[in-house]
Amino acid sequence: MKRFYLLFLAIFILAACQENQPEDNTLDDESLLAGVSNKKEEVTIGEIKPRLTVMYEAAKLSLTRREVLNPNLSGVKIEKIVLRSDGDDWPVVMDVHYLDSLTNPKTTYYFHHRKLLAVEKPSGNYIFKNDKLQVWTDENWDPLKNKTAEMWLDQENILLKNAKKFLNTFEIKYEE
Repeated sequence: MKRFYLLFLAIFILAACQENQPEDNTLDDESLLAGVSNKKEEVTIGEIKPRLTVMYEAAKLSLTRREVLNPNLSGVKIEKIVLRSDGDDWPVVMDVHYLDSLTNPKTTYYFHHRKLLAVEKPSGNYIFKNDKLQVWTDENWDPLKNKTAEMWLDQENILLKNAKKFLNTFEIKYEE
């Protein structure tokens, strides 16, 4: 009995020591942190990018699909908006197909827990957390670091405003 108690105590102490060790935050070359942030928070592109691919494919296969053709939106010429939503009728993925398909064929908006998660455009990609732009990349997912704070906030506001406007065509109100 005494051996069992000592063995249990040793395992408990060993486990407690393991929990208090600092995390190894080193990253390999494939999962570099994106250093662009307006909150000094960094989001790993290597984690988000594959997640978006999985979300998109799963949404295409299994979620409810709704479509609005030629929505009447001021200042924007759109061929169609395709929304894929879950059982609560909340968007998961929304594709916006523009009429000028050569320069701006499609923009995809991703949502998670009723918040904008990411936006993929032909000219760049954007990752959000709590409605704040965390990562801004070029079309190849390379972080852009030459943006001013004003440019950063302008882009954040434009993307959120557009997401709200496009969701409104489906009578969905985006709440911040």
